[in-house]
Amino acid sequence: MNKLVMALAYVHRYGLIAALILTKCANNLKLLGIFLLTYAVWTLVGYLLKWKHIYCSWQNAYHEKMTPSSTNWRHIDKKDVWCVTFLFCLAGFVVLIVF
Repeated sequence: MNKLVMALAYVHRYGLIAALILTKCANNLKLLGIFLLTYAVWTLVGYLLKWKHIYCSWQNAYHEKMTPSSTNWRHIDKKDVWCVTFLFCLAGFVVLIVF
């Protein structure tokens, strides 16, 4: 189970980068906006519902070892989560409106 959580954490952390590259190659900017909004919602919902893979993704962002079996949500800075979510939502809306 821990390997699945860690795999989902890597998908959450690096999947957006792969999606950005794919949308750039496909030259589809509306899809980029959808990916940005989806990532923001996924991050926020995962944080609010305390999904373990989101916690591990933040550990990876902080350059720490992933510990899916023991989570300490107080360790994750709330302003990081809210700012990242806000920025990705804003970017997603801007991309969808402009293109």
